Amino acid sequence: MTTNDDMSTLDFEDFNQPSGDANGTIFDDTTIPLDDEIPRQQPKVPSVDADVQQTTAAPATNAFWTIDFYQPYFNVDTNQVLDRLWRSFAPFKMDFLDRIRASSPDMYGPFWLCTSLLVILVIASDLAGLNLYSSISKAATAPIMVGNSTIANPFNVPGKPVIEWTRDFSVVSVGCSVLYSFLGVVPVILWALMKYKGINISLMESVCIYGYSLSVVIPFSIICIVNINWLRWVLLMISFSVSASFIIVSMLGEWKKSLSDAKDGLFLILLPLYVFVLHMGLAIFTKFFFFSFSLNK
Repeated sequence: MTTNDDMSTLDFEDFNQPSGDANGTIFDDTTIPLDDEIPRQQPKVPSVDADVQQTTAAPATNAFWTIDFYQPYFNVDTNQVLDRLWRSFAPFKMDFLDRIRASSPDMYGPFWLCTSLLVILVIASDLAGLNLYSSISKAATAPIMVGNSTIANPFNVPGKPVIEWTRDFSVVSVGCSVLYSFLGVVPVILWALMKYKGINISLMESVCIYGYSLSVVIPFSIICIVNINWLRWVLLMISFSVSASFIIVSMLGEWKKSLSDAKDGLFLILLPLYVFVLHMGLAIFTKFFFFSFSLNK
């Protein structure tokens, strides 16, 4: 007869009871043992630098034919424009490019400098023509000396001027087309040449330097009101030479850095020559188009 002590016991696991470890520690459903703990990934918090970089790079997403593309280049204060304007009168300092890179190149200064130069040239040309008209009128109506006596000038008819003074408004339209084309096309071609040779100067930096280089021409253009032909030639040639020198000196550091090989020596001559020749061409155009008249040849 079999007793209860000899009977085998069959135990079933109760899955409704909380589980435990080998030491008898009981864990609930939400507890994980320390030995088996899985590190949890913390959510990424955007940094301030990322926001700044995203804000800085935002203008690049706009197309170049939209206003939003050019808006950052007009976001400058008065102190920046005045500082760049002042430094453009010192053509032999090589730090202008570094200074505009420290902040950003702007289009505000170049646009208004080109506009101011156009206005000054039109006004100076108009005043020079009026001055010439007055001088000719006085000479034409002056009495004629015959021996020791004077007789009335036959050209002096009361109420009828000897010559008619008229303003040529085509000066405004043609001058506007030439100056803005110079500012918009010439630096683009220069930038394309530099891009071809791997020179690290952007398009906006080229336009900015070209625009500020025109500032030195403005005071010389005012003096051209004086009707002395050789003086006008001297003033315009000096002013545009200084303007070209400012561009060349500002970019020369990057040119030498990228054109260090002997085979690039031709480009190191071609780039300054390109800047200087086109500036001299603009000077000759300014002389013959705005100041083609004088009493003193």
